[in-house]
Amino acid sequence: GTRIEDPDTLKRFFHSANKAYLQIKEEHIKRNKILTMKMPILDTEIENANNMLRQLQAEKERCNANIADTRRQIASLKKKIKKRSKNNNENHQSTNETNDLLMRKEHHSKCIIKLQEEQKMFDDEIKQRKNALSNKLTEKSDLEK
Repeated sequence: GTRIEDPDTLKRFFHSANKAYLQIKEEHIKRNKILTMKMPILDTEIENANNMLRQLQAEKERCNANIADTRRQIASLKKKIKKRSKNNNENHQSTNETNDLLMRKEHHSKCIIKLQEEQKMFDDEIKQRKNALSNKLTEKSDLEK
């Protein structure tokens, strides 16, 4: 390359090279600071999000179990009602019992609708939280690059 003989030009050259080096160094320090500050926060947020998802999943499963259980109760009530209507010689007491069974069946049917709404809420919440978690994971992997 060209040799720079002029001391002033040399000084200027070293000065700008040094300035560039310090700038790069500063950028590096800034980036490391961001990493050391942000990473633990992100890790905590990701862990919390995972725990929350596990909790929601468990709630949803409990909800599913309730739905299944209520369906079984309805099926058993239907059988009892069918058996009662076969005994055609229904006296007054028997009619009352049948009405009671029908009311219980109706109540269980309403419960199922409520449970299914709850289940839908869990599904929506889980979906939203999975998205949020995925965003956090992306943010983390972007930082790690």
